[in-house]
Amino acid sequence: ETFSAVQKLTGYSGKPKYSPEREGDIKHSLADISRAQKSLGYAPKVNFEEGLRRTVAWYRTQMKLAVV
Repeated sequence: ETFSAVQKLTGYSGKPKYSPEREGDIKHSLADISRAQKSLGYAPKVNFEEGLRRTVAWYRTQMKLAVV
């Protein structure tokens, strides 16, 4: 899902490129914020799609600055 979302935002049409596993990499994640929502009243200010869009925009800006 994440790769497809990045493709959509960037226009990249290639396949994902996988690197060898690194020491300390998390193999599986079942991240869930529901406990923080219930216990702390936590609510994300930015949803996944918007956060990804902002991240791609930030990287594009950084790449332009690095070229100058």
